[in-house]
Amino acid sequence: MSFPNEQRDVCLLETNKQLREQRKRETNVTELYKLFGIIILITRFETTSRARLWSTVSQNKYIPAVKLGAMTGMPRQRFDDLWSALRWSTQPKERPQGVSHAEHRWMLINDMVDIFNQHREDNFIPGEWICADESISRWYGLGGYWINIGLPMYVAIDRKPENGCEIQNSACGKSGVMLRLKIVKHIEAEDQHTVDGPDELPHGTSVLKYLILPWAQTNRGVCADSYFASVTTAETLMGLGFRFIGVVKTATRKFPMKCLSSLELTEGRGQREALIMKSLGVPWIMALVWVDRDCRYFVSTASSLKEGKEYSRHRWRQPDQDLEHLDAPNNQDAVRQKLTVPQPEVCEIYYNTCAAIDQHNRHRQDTLQLERKLQTKSWDKRVTTTLFGMYVVDAWLMYKGCTTASADASPKLSQQEFYCQLAEELIDNNQDKVRTRSRRRVDSSQNLVSMSSVPVLRATKKRKTGTGGKLTKFCAQGRCRVCIKARPTTVCSTCEDEMDKTLYFCDERSGRNCFQIHVQTCHS
Repeated sequence: MSFPNEQRDVCLLETNKQLREQRKRETNVTELYKLFGIIILITRFETTSRARLWSTVSQNKYIPAVKLGAMTGMPRQRFDDLWSALRWSTQPKERPQGVSHAEHRWMLINDMVDIFNQHREDNFIPGEWICADESISRWYGLGGYWINIGLPMYVAIDRKPENGCEIQNSACGKSGVMLRLKIVKHIEAEDQHTVDGPDELPHGTSVLKYLILPWAQTNRGVCADSYFASVTTAETLMGLGFRFIGVVKTATRKFPMKCLSSLELTEGRGQREALIMKSLGVPWIMALVWVDRDCRYFVSTASSLKEGKEYSRHRWRQPDQDLEHLDAPNNQDAVRQKLTVPQPEVCEIYYNTCAAIDQHNRHRQDTLQLERKLQTKSWDKRVTTTLFGMYVVDAWLMYKGCTTASADASPKLSQQEFYCQLAEELIDNNQDKVRTRSRRRVDSSQNLVSMSSVPVLRATKKRKTGTGGKLTKFCAQGRCRVCIKARPTTVCSTCEDEMDKTLYFCDERSGRNCFQIHVQTCHS
Protein backbone atom coordinates (compact mmCIF):
# COMPACT_ATOMS: atom_id res chain seq x y z
CA MET A 1 0.00 0.00 0.00
CA SER A 2 2.92 2.34 0.68
CA PHE A 3 5.49 1.48 -2.02
CA PRO A 4 4.31 1.81 -5.67
CA ASN A 5 5.10 -0.82 -8.28
CA GLU A 6 5.94 1.98 -10.71
CA GLN A 7 8.83 3.06 -8.49
CA ARG A 8 10.05 -0.53 -8.25
CA ASP A 9 10.08 -0.86 -12.04
CA VAL A 10 11.94 2.43 -12.58
CA CYS A 11 14.45 1.52 -9.87
CA LEU A 12 15.05 -1.92 -11.41
CA LEU A 13 15.52 -0.49 -14.91
CA GLU A 14 17.92 2.30 -13.90
CA THR A 15 19.90 0.11 -11.49
CA ASN A 16 20.45 -2.50 -14.20
CA LYS A 17 21.72 0.24 -16.53
CA GLN A 18 24.33 1.19 -13.94
CA LEU A 19 25.28 -2.46 -13.37
CA ARG A 20 25.78 -3.02 -17.11
CA GLU A 21 28.04 0.01 -17.33
CA GLN A 22 30.08 -1.30 -14.40
CA ARG A 23 30.14 -4.78 -16.01
CA LYS A 24 28.35 -6.31 -13.03
CA ARG A 25 25.67 -8.97 -13.00
CA GLU A 26 22.17 -7.50 -13.42
CA THR A 27 19.57 -7.81 -10.67
CA ASN A 28 15.90 -8.82 -10.56
CA VAL A 29 12.82 -7.98 -8.50
CA THR A 30 13.52 -10.63 -5.84
CA GLU A 31 17.07 -9.43 -5.27
CA LEU A 32 15.96 -5.79 -5.32
CA TYR A 33 13.45 -6.39 -2.53
CA LYS A 34 16.13 -8.33 -0.63
CA LEU A 35 18.38 -5.28 -0.96
CA PHE A 36 15.62 -3.09 0.51
CA GLY A 37 15.22 -5.53 3.39
CA ILE A 38 18.96 -5.54 4.14
CA ILE A 39 19.00 -1.72 4.07
CA ILE A 40 16.27 -1.69 6.74
CA LEU A 41 17.96 -4.51 8.68
CA ILE A 42 21.26 -2.60 8.85
CA THR A 43 19.54 0.14 10.87
CA ARG A 44 18.79 -2.39 13.63
CA PHE A 45 22.51 -2.82 14.48
CA GLU A 46 25.11 -0.62 16.16
CA THR A 47 28.46 -0.98 14.44
CA THR A 48 31.62 1.00 13.76
CA SER A 49 31.48 0.31 10.01
CA ARG A 50 29.18 -1.34 7.53
CA ALA A 51 31.81 -3.99 6.66
CA ARG A 52 31.70 -5.30 10.25
CA LEU A 53 28.16 -6.55 9.64
CA TRP A 54 29.45 -9.13 7.14
CA SER A 55 32.42 -10.20 9.23
CA THR A 56 32.34 -13.74 10.61
CA VAL A 57 34.74 -12.86 13.44
CA SER A 58 33.52 -10.96 16.47
CA GLN A 59 35.44 -7.84 17.49
CA ASN A 60 34.37 -8.21 21.12
CA LYS A 61 33.99 -11.37 23.18
CA TYR A 62 30.68 -10.08 24.60
CA ILE A 63 29.17 -9.10 21.23
CA PRO A 64 28.68 -11.93 18.70
CA ALA A 65 29.43 -11.40 15.01
CA VAL A 66 26.39 -10.44 12.93
CA LYS A 67 27.36 -12.51 9.85
CA LEU A 68 24.90 -10.65 7.63
CA GLY A 69 26.04 -12.46 4.50
CA ALA A 70 25.34 -15.90 5.94
CA MET A 71 21.98 -14.79 7.33
CA THR A 72 20.62 -13.08 4.23
CA GLY A 73 22.41 -14.95 1.45
CA MET A 74 23.83 -11.73 -0.05
CA PRO A 75 27.64 -11.38 0.09
CA ARG A 76 29.13 -8.05 1.04
CA GLN A 77 30.59 -7.49 -2.43
CA ARG A 78 27.18 -7.99 -4.06
CA PHE A 79 25.55 -5.57 -1.59
CA ASP A 80 28.22 -2.96 -2.33
CA ASP A 81 27.69 -3.41 -6.08
CA LEU A 82 23.93 -2.97 -5.77
CA TRP A 83 24.20 -0.07 -3.32
CA SER A 84 26.60 1.87 -5.57
CA ALA A 85 24.44 1.22 -8.66
CA LEU A 86 21.07 1.92 -6.99
CA ARG A 87 19.13 4.59 -8.92
CA TRP A 88 15.53 5.74 -8.42
CA SER A 89 15.04 8.19 -11.32
CA THR A 90 15.99 8.58 -14.95
CA GLN A 91 18.76 11.03 -15.83
CA PRO A 92 20.21 11.29 -19.34
CA LYS A 93 23.99 11.14 -19.51
CA GLU A 94 24.27 14.23 -21.67
CA ARG A 95 22.73 17.43 -20.32
CA PRO A 96 19.85 18.47 -22.62
CA GLN A 97 20.15 21.81 -24.36
CA GLY A 98 18.56 24.62 -22.36
CA VAL A 99 18.74 22.71 -19.06
CA SER A 100 20.98 24.14 -16.35
CA HIS A 101 23.57 22.06 -14.54
CA ALA A 102 21.50 22.11 -11.32
CA GLU A 103 18.30 21.06 -13.13
CA HIS A 104 20.19 18.20 -14.76
CA ARG A 105 21.40 16.97 -11.36
CA TRP A 106 17.90 17.25 -9.87
CA MET A 107 16.75 14.71 -12.49
CA LEU A 108 18.22 12.06 -10.17
CA ILE A 109 15.37 12.90 -7.76
CA ASN A 110 12.48 14.16 -9.92
CA ASP A 111 10.96 10.83 -11.01
CA MET A 112 10.93 9.48 -7.46
CA VAL A 113 9.05 12.54 -6.16
CA ASP A 114 6.56 12.50 -9.07
CA ILE A 115 5.81 8.79 -8.59
CA PHE A 116 5.39 9.31 -4.83
CA ASN A 117 2.91 12.15 -5.35
CA GLN A 118 0.91 10.35 -8.02
CA HIS A 119 0.69 7.13 -6.00
CA ARG A 120 -0.61 8.92 -2.90
CA GLU A 121 -3.11 10.88 -4.97
CA ASP A 122 -4.47 7.71 -6.61
CA ASN A 123 -4.40 5.29 -3.68
CA PHE A 124 -4.80 7.15 -0.39
CA ILE A 125 -7.83 9.03 0.99
CA PRO A 126 -6.74 11.43 3.77
CA GLY A 127 -8.80 12.22 6.84
CA GLU A 128 -10.70 15.40 7.63
CA TRP A 129 -7.59 17.50 8.34
CA ILE A 130 -4.33 17.91 6.39
CA CYS A 131 -1.05 19.16 7.89
CA ALA A 132 1.55 21.16 5.93
CA ASP A 133 5.16 21.53 7.07
CA GLU A 134 8.71 20.73 5.94
CA SER A 135 11.27 17.95 6.39
CA ILE A 136 15.06 17.87 6.10
CA SER A 137 17.18 15.22 4.39
CA ARG A 138 20.31 15.19 6.55
CA TRP A 139 23.44 16.19 4.59
CA TYR A 140 26.69 17.80 5.75
CA GLY A 141 28.76 17.33 2.61
CA LEU A 142 29.45 19.71 -0.25
CA GLY A 143 26.61 21.61 -1.86
CA GLY A 144 25.01 24.96 -2.54
CA TYR A 145 23.90 27.18 -5.37
CA TRP A 146 27.40 28.68 -5.65
CA ILE A 147 29.13 25.44 -6.71
CA ASN A 148 28.18 22.75 -9.24
CA ILE A 149 29.08 19.82 -7.03
CA GLY A 150 27.25 18.03 -4.25
CA LEU A 151 23.73 18.96 -3.16
CA PRO A 152 22.39 21.60 -5.61
CA MET A 153 20.50 23.46 -2.83
CA TYR A 154 21.91 23.20 0.70
CA VAL A 155 19.58 24.53 3.42
CA ALA A 156 20.50 25.36 7.03
CA ILE A 157 17.55 26.45 9.22
CA ASP A 158 18.23 27.65 12.76
CA ARG A 159 15.11 26.02 14.23
CA LYS A 160 15.90 22.64 12.64
CA PRO A 161 18.42 20.28 14.26
CA GLU A 162 19.60 18.97 10.87
CA ASN A 163 20.90 20.67 7.71
CA GLY A 164 20.61 19.45 4.14
CA CYS A 165 17.91 19.19 1.49
CA GLU A 166 14.60 20.81 2.45
CA ILE A 167 11.42 18.96 1.46
CA GLN A 168 8.10 20.78 1.82
CA ASN A 169 5.27 18.32 2.33
CA SER A 170 1.69 17.67 3.39
CA ALA A 171 0.43 14.77 5.48
CA CYS A 172 -2.83 13.30 6.73
CA GLY A 173 -3.59 14.83 10.13
CA LYS A 174 -5.17 11.62 11.45
CA SER A 175 -2.79 8.86 10.32
CA GLY A 176 0.36 10.93 9.65
CA VAL A 177 0.90 9.35 6.19
CA MET A 178 2.74 11.64 3.76
CA LEU A 179 0.53 12.90 0.94
CA ARG A 180 2.59 15.16 -1.32
CA LEU A 181 6.22 16.31 -1.56
CA LYS A 182 7.97 19.33 -3.05
CA ILE A 183 11.77 19.57 -3.15
CA VAL A 184 13.24 23.04 -2.49
CA LYS A 185 15.50 23.43 -5.54
CA HIS A 186 16.41 27.13 -5.43
CA ILE A 187 17.13 29.88 -2.93
CA GLU A 188 14.20 30.67 -0.69
CA ALA A 189 14.93 33.47 1.77
CA GLU A 190 13.51 33.30 5.28
CA ASP A 191 10.99 36.05 4.56
CA GLN A 192 10.21 35.07 0.96
CA HIS A 193 6.77 33.67 1.91
CA THR A 194 5.56 37.28 2.18
CA VAL A 195 6.61 38.14 -1.40
CA ASP A 196 4.18 37.79 -4.29
CA GLY A 197 5.08 35.05 -6.75
CA PRO A 198 4.41 34.79 -10.49
CA ASP A 199 0.78 33.81 -9.79
CA GLU A 200 0.31 37.02 -7.73
CA LEU A 201 0.04 34.97 -4.53
CA PRO A 202 2.46 35.02 -1.59
CA HIS A 203 5.15 32.38 -1.94
CA GLY A 204 3.90 30.39 1.06
CA THR A 205 0.37 30.39 -0.34
CA SER A 206 1.57 29.09 -3.72
CA VAL A 207 3.53 26.25 -2.11
CA LEU A 208 0.62 25.26 0.15
CA LYS A 209 -1.76 25.32 -2.81
CA TYR A 210 0.49 22.85 -4.67
CA LEU A 211 0.74 20.53 -1.65
CA ILE A 212 -3.03 20.15 -1.17
CA LEU A 213 -4.50 20.77 -4.64
CA PRO A 214 -5.45 17.11 -5.40
CA TRP A 215 -7.99 17.23 -2.54
CA ALA A 216 -9.66 20.52 -3.49
CA GLN A 217 -13.45 20.97 -3.21
CA THR A 218 -13.72 18.30 -0.51
CA ASN A 219 -14.34 20.68 2.45
CA ARG A 220 -11.28 19.29 4.24
CA GLY A 221 -9.40 21.38 6.77
CA VAL A 222 -5.74 22.47 6.48
CA CYS A 223 -3.43 23.35 9.38
CA ALA A 224 -0.15 25.12 8.59
CA ASP A 225 2.55 27.04 10.43
CA SER A 226 3.64 30.64 9.92
CA TYR A 227 5.61 29.85 6.73
CA PHE A 228 2.34 29.23 4.87
CA ALA A 229 -0.27 31.09 6.96
CA SER A 230 -1.73 34.49 6.07
CA VAL A 231 -5.11 36.05 5.42
CA THR A 232 -4.48 35.66 1.67
CA THR A 233 -3.86 31.94 2.22
CA ALA A 234 -7.17 31.59 4.09
CA GLU A 235 -9.05 33.40 1.31
CA THR A 236 -7.35 31.39 -1.46
CA LEU A 237 -8.04 28.05 0.21
CA MET A 238 -11.66 29.01 0.83
CA GLY A 239 -12.04 29.43 -2.93
CA LEU A 240 -10.57 25.93 -3.42
CA GLY A 241 -13.06 24.35 -1.01
CA PHE A 242 -10.77 24.09 2.04
CA ARG A 243 -11.12 25.25 5.62
CA PHE A 244 -7.96 26.70 7.14
CA ILE A 245 -6.28 27.28 10.52
CA GLY A 246 -2.81 28.83 10.65
CA VAL A 247 -0.42 30.65 12.97
CA VAL A 248 0.46 34.23 11.95
CA LYS A 249 3.88 35.69 12.78
CA THR A 250 5.39 37.77 9.96
CA ALA A 251 2.83 37.60 7.12
CA THR A 252 0.54 40.23 8.69
CA ARG A 253 -0.90 41.77 5.53
CA LYS A 254 -4.69 42.23 6.05
CA PHE A 255 -4.31 40.72 9.56
CA PRO A 256 -5.31 43.00 12.53
CA MET A 257 -2.02 42.40 14.33
CA LYS A 258 -1.79 45.94 15.73
CA CYS A 259 -5.26 45.72 17.27
CA LEU A 260 -4.84 42.25 18.78
CA SER A 261 -1.31 42.90 20.09
CA SER A 262 -2.43 46.05 21.90
CA LEU A 263 -5.15 44.26 23.92
CA GLU A 264 -4.60 43.97 27.69
CA LEU A 265 -4.70 40.26 28.47
CA THR A 266 -4.53 40.15 32.25
CA GLU A 267 -6.11 36.75 32.98
CA GLY A 268 -2.99 34.81 31.98
CA ARG A 269 -2.88 31.42 30.29
CA GLY A 270 -6.04 30.40 28.50
CA GLN A 271 -7.42 33.86 27.78
CA ARG A 272 -8.49 34.49 24.20
CA GLU A 273 -9.86 37.40 22.13
CA ALA A 274 -10.96 37.42 18.49
CA LEU A 275 -12.08 39.66 15.66
CA ILE A 276 -14.53 38.17 13.16
CA MET A 277 -15.15 39.40 9.62
CA LYS A 278 -18.68 38.74 8.37
CA SER A 279 -20.09 38.58 4.86
CA LEU A 280 -23.85 39.17 4.58
CA GLY A 281 -24.14 38.51 8.31
CA VAL A 282 -22.31 35.16 8.12
CA PRO A 283 -18.90 34.76 9.86
CA TRP A 284 -16.20 34.48 7.21
CA ILE A 285 -12.69 34.80 8.68
CA MET A 286 -11.60 34.94 12.32
CA ALA A 287 -8.42 36.57 13.71
CA LEU A 288 -7.59 35.21 17.16
CA VAL A 289 -5.08 35.80 19.96
CA TRP A 290 -4.70 33.10 22.63
CA VAL A 291 -2.41 33.26 25.66
CA ASP A 292 -0.22 30.31 26.59
CA ARG A 293 3.33 30.99 27.75
CA ASP A 294 3.19 33.89 25.30
CA CYS A 295 0.61 35.26 22.87
CA ARG A 296 -0.24 33.10 19.83
CA TYR A 297 -2.00 34.64 16.82
CA PHE A 298 -4.22 32.59 14.50
CA VAL A 299 -6.19 33.15 11.32
CA SER A 300 -9.03 30.69 10.79
CA THR A 301 -11.97 29.92 8.53
CA ALA A 302 -12.93 26.84 10.57
CA SER A 303 -14.15 25.94 14.07
CA SER A 304 -14.98 28.49 16.78
CA LEU A 305 -14.01 29.96 20.17
CA LYS A 306 -16.13 27.55 22.20
CA GLU A 307 -14.27 25.77 24.96
CA GLY A 308 -12.14 22.87 23.75
CA LYS A 309 -10.34 20.14 25.64
CA GLU A 310 -7.85 21.51 28.15
CA TYR A 311 -4.26 20.47 27.60
CA SER A 312 -2.09 19.36 30.50
CA ARG A 313 1.66 19.44 31.01
CA HIS A 314 3.79 18.36 33.97
CA ARG A 315 6.39 20.94 35.05
CA TRP A 316 8.93 21.20 37.85
CA ARG A 317 8.11 23.99 40.29
CA GLN A 318 9.85 25.37 43.39
CA PRO A 319 7.25 25.93 46.16
CA ASP A 320 9.50 28.29 48.14
CA GLN A 321 10.76 31.10 45.90
CA ASP A 322 13.57 32.18 48.29
CA LEU A 323 16.19 31.19 45.75
CA GLU A 324 18.89 33.35 47.33
CA HIS A 325 18.91 31.14 50.43
CA LEU A 326 18.38 27.62 49.07
CA ASP A 327 20.05 26.09 52.13
CA ALA A 328 17.56 27.69 54.52
CA PRO A 329 15.61 25.13 56.61
CA ASN A 330 12.22 26.42 55.43
CA ASN A 331 12.95 25.86 51.74
CA GLN A 332 11.19 22.86 50.19
CA ASP A 333 12.41 20.52 47.46
CA ALA A 334 11.24 21.06 43.89
CA VAL A 335 7.99 19.24 43.07
CA ARG A 336 6.47 18.11 39.80
CA GLN A 337 3.12 19.83 39.26
CA LYS A 338 0.39 19.38 36.68
CA LEU A 339 -0.18 22.51 34.59
CA THR A 340 -3.62 22.72 32.95
CA VAL A 341 -4.35 25.39 30.34
CA PRO A 342 -7.82 25.98 28.83
CA GLN A 343 -7.92 26.46 25.07
CA PRO A 344 -10.59 27.17 22.45
CA GLU A 345 -11.68 24.48 20.01
CA VAL A 346 -9.85 26.13 17.10
CA CYS A 347 -6.50 25.85 18.98
CA GLU A 348 -7.25 22.26 20.00
CA ILE A 349 -7.79 21.25 16.36
CA TYR A 350 -4.65 23.05 15.24
CA TYR A 351 -2.30 21.51 17.81
CA ASN A 352 -3.77 18.03 17.33
CA THR A 353 -3.04 18.26 13.59
CA CYS A 354 0.07 20.39 13.11
CA ALA A 355 2.44 17.84 14.71
CA ALA A 356 1.76 15.06 12.15
CA ILE A 357 4.80 15.82 9.97
CA ASP A 358 7.09 16.48 12.95
CA GLN A 359 6.14 13.05 14.34
CA HIS A 360 6.78 11.49 10.91
CA ASN A 361 10.23 13.14 10.86
CA ARG A 362 11.05 11.76 14.31
CA HIS A 363 9.97 8.26 13.24
CA ARG A 364 12.31 8.47 10.25
CA GLN A 365 15.30 10.21 11.84
CA ASP A 366 15.31 8.86 15.41
CA THR A 367 13.63 5.44 15.19
CA LEU A 368 14.38 4.17 11.67
CA GLN A 369 17.70 6.08 11.40
CA LEU A 370 18.40 5.29 7.75
CA GLU A 371 20.31 8.55 7.30
CA ARG A 372 22.54 7.92 10.32
CA LYS A 373 23.29 4.21 9.85
CA LEU A 374 23.82 4.27 6.04
CA GLN A 375 26.67 6.68 5.37
CA THR A 376 27.21 7.90 1.80
CA LYS A 377 29.22 10.57 0.00
CA SER A 378 26.69 10.85 -2.83
CA TRP A 379 24.11 13.59 -2.29
CA ASP A 380 21.46 12.00 -4.55
CA LYS A 381 21.75 8.68 -2.70
CA ARG A 382 21.25 10.55 0.57
CA VAL A 383 18.06 12.30 -0.64
CA THR A 384 16.60 9.16 -2.23
CA THR A 385 17.36 7.21 0.96
CA THR A 386 15.36 9.82 2.86
CA LEU A 387 12.43 9.40 0.47
CA PHE A 388 12.71 5.62 0.80
CA GLY A 389 12.61 6.11 4.58
CA MET A 390 9.32 7.97 4.13
CA TYR A 391 7.92 4.92 2.32
CA VAL A 392 9.00 2.70 5.23
CA VAL A 393 7.54 4.99 7.90
CA ASP A 394 4.30 5.28 5.90
CA ALA A 395 4.14 1.47 5.83
CA TRP A 396 4.37 1.47 9.65
CA LEU A 397 1.65 4.15 9.96
CA MET A 398 -0.63 2.24 7.56
CA TYR A 399 -0.06 -0.98 9.51
CA LYS A 400 -0.87 0.85 12.74
CA GLY A 401 -4.08 2.29 11.25
CA CYS A 402 -5.15 -1.07 9.81
CA THR A 403 -4.64 -3.04 13.02
CA THR A 404 -5.97 -0.68 15.70
CA ALA A 405 -9.58 0.32 16.26
CA SER A 406 -8.77 3.76 17.74
CA ALA A 407 -5.92 6.24 17.79
CA ASP A 408 -5.13 5.46 21.44
CA ALA A 409 -4.89 1.69 20.94
CA SER A 410 -1.51 -0.01 20.50
CA PRO A 411 -0.82 -2.31 17.53
CA LYS A 412 0.39 -5.89 17.96
CA LEU A 413 3.90 -4.96 16.80
CA SER A 414 5.80 -1.94 18.08
CA GLN A 415 7.52 0.30 15.56
CA GLN A 416 10.92 -1.33 16.16
CA GLU A 417 9.41 -4.82 15.87
CA PHE A 418 7.57 -3.83 12.69
CA TYR A 419 10.80 -2.73 10.98
CA CYS A 420 12.46 -6.04 11.93
CA GLN A 421 9.48 -8.01 10.59
CA LEU A 422 9.37 -5.92 7.41
CA ALA A 423 13.09 -6.49 6.81
CA GLU A 424 12.62 -10.24 7.32
CA GLU A 425 9.75 -10.49 4.83
CA LEU A 426 11.59 -8.38 2.24
CA ILE A 427 14.74 -10.51 2.52
CA ASP A 428 12.76 -13.78 2.34
CA ASN A 429 10.44 -12.55 -0.42
CA ASN A 430 9.23 -14.79 -3.24
CA GLN A 431 8.31 -12.15 -5.80
CA ASP A 432 9.55 -14.34 -8.66
CA LYS A 433 7.19 -17.16 -7.61
CA VAL A 434 3.94 -15.62 -6.37
CA ARG A 435 1.76 -13.31 -8.43
CA THR A 436 1.02 -9.97 -6.80
CA ARG A 437 -2.49 -9.11 -5.72
CA SER A 438 -4.33 -5.93 -6.67
CA ARG A 439 -3.89 -3.04 -4.22
CA ARG A 440 -6.66 -1.94 -1.92
CA ARG A 441 -7.56 1.73 -1.67
CA VAL A 442 -6.66 3.05 1.77
CA ASP A 443 -9.23 5.31 3.46
CA SER A 444 -7.82 7.08 6.53
CA SER A 445 -11.24 8.53 7.44
CA GLN A 446 -12.67 5.10 8.32
CA ASN A 447 -11.68 2.16 10.49
CA LEU A 448 -9.72 -0.13 8.20
CA VAL A 449 -9.91 -3.90 7.84
CA SER A 450 -6.67 -5.77 8.32
CA MET A 451 -5.23 -7.22 5.12
CA SER A 452 -4.14 -10.28 7.15
CA SER A 453 -7.80 -11.35 7.47
CA VAL A 454 -7.74 -12.47 3.81
CA PRO A 455 -6.23 -15.99 3.64
CA VAL A 456 -3.45 -16.31 1.07
CA LEU A 457 -0.69 -18.80 0.32
CA ARG A 458 2.80 -17.69 1.24
CA ALA A 459 6.20 -19.31 1.63
CA THR A 460 6.91 -20.72 5.06
CA LYS A 461 9.46 -18.93 7.21
CA LYS A 462 10.96 -22.21 8.38
CA ARG A 463 14.21 -23.39 6.80
CA LYS A 464 15.49 -26.85 5.94
CA THR A 465 18.05 -28.37 8.24
CA GLY A 466 21.29 -29.44 6.57
CA THR A 467 24.24 -31.49 7.71
CA GLY A 468 25.34 -30.82 11.26
CA GLY A 469 21.94 -29.35 12.16
CA LYS A 470 22.63 -26.05 10.37
CA LEU A 471 19.77 -24.20 8.71
CA THR A 472 19.97 -23.84 4.94
CA LYS A 473 18.55 -21.09 2.74
CA PHE A 474 15.83 -23.43 1.36
CA CYS A 475 12.25 -23.37 2.67
CA ALA A 476 11.10 -26.31 4.78
CA GLN A 477 8.56 -28.71 3.25
CA GLY A 478 5.43 -30.14 4.85
CA ARG A 479 2.77 -32.63 3.85
CA CYS A 480 -0.32 -31.06 2.24
CA ARG A 481 -3.31 -31.24 4.61
CA VAL A 482 -5.79 -31.90 1.77
CA CYS A 483 -4.21 -34.25 -0.79
CA ILE A 484 -1.71 -35.73 1.75
CA LYS A 485 0.60 -36.80 -1.14
CA ALA A 486 2.45 -33.59 -2.02
CA ARG A 487 5.08 -31.85 0.12
CA PRO A 488 4.76 -28.10 -0.67
CA THR A 489 6.61 -25.17 0.94
CA THR A 490 3.58 -22.82 1.05
CA VAL A 491 1.34 -22.30 4.10
CA CYS A 492 -2.01 -20.61 4.88
CA SER A 493 -1.41 -17.06 6.14
CA THR A 494 -4.58 -16.87 8.27
CA CYS A 495 -3.91 -20.16 10.04
CA GLU A 496 -0.34 -19.10 10.78
CA ASP A 497 -1.08 -15.53 11.95
CA GLU A 498 -4.38 -15.92 13.80
CA MET A 499 -4.32 -19.55 15.03
CA ASP A 500 -0.54 -20.02 15.28
CA LYS A 501 -0.70 -23.17 13.13
CA THR A 502 1.65 -24.00 10.26
CA LEU A 503 -0.55 -25.83 7.73
CA TYR A 504 0.91 -26.70 4.31
CA PHE A 505 -1.19 -26.64 1.10
CA CYS A 506 -0.45 -27.14 -2.60
CA ASP A 507 -0.14 -24.09 -4.85
CA GLU A 508 -2.68 -23.84 -7.69
CA ARG A 509 0.19 -23.86 -10.21
CA SER A 510 0.74 -27.52 -9.35
CA GLY A 511 -2.65 -28.28 -10.93
CA ARG A 512 -4.34 -29.08 -7.58
CA ASN A 513 -6.93 -26.92 -5.82
CA CYS A 514 -6.03 -27.98 -2.27
CA PHE A 515 -5.81 -24.43 -0.93
CA GLN A 516 -9.19 -23.42 -2.43
CA ILE A 517 -10.81 -26.43 -0.74
CA HIS A 518 -9.24 -25.42 2.57
CA VAL A 519 -10.44 -21.81 2.28
CA GLN A 520 -14.02 -22.85 1.43
CA THR A 521 -14.04 -25.35 4.30
CA CYS A 522 -12.33 -23.42 7.11
CA HIS A 523 -12.43 -19.72 6.16
CA SER A 524 -15.77 -19.30 4.41
